[in-house]
Amino acid sequence: MGPKPRLSEAELEYLTEVDFRDHYALVAVAPDTPDGLAGVGRWVRNTEKPDEADFAIIVSDELHRQGLGTAITLALMTTARRRGIRRFTATMFADNRPAYRLFARVSTSLAVEDDGYVREVVAELPAATRPPVELPRAA
Repeated sequence: MGPKPRLSEAELEYLTEVDFRDHYALVAVAPDTPDGLAGVGRWVRNTEKPDEADFAIIVSDELHRQGLGTAITLALMTTARRRGIRRFTATMFADNRPAYRLFARVSTSLAVEDDGYVREVVAELPAATRPPVELPRAA
């Protein structure tokens, strides 16, 4: 839940070798800078609760509040539902209000445990979501 200057070989393998069944990831890049990441979102199925997946998303600071996080989340929810996942779980800092608002906007029901520092959220996925937000192209 913070900067990580280096990845171990195992971490790099985990993050890049998705199977699109139990581990699904989407990467967003800006058309004018395809070498840089605009955002990344992923879910990983919980092996003990196969209808549940851990969810994570990050959006580049300069692109906050432009709909990219919502678009990635909605697309990931659609792929998860098609694979039998009914809820996302996420761990976030308790003061990360934008992440919490994102879940509140796209979920039908939220369960939250908050210890003052870290917030654990369980978000029920709706039966269907609206199409992902169409983002304007950079000028």
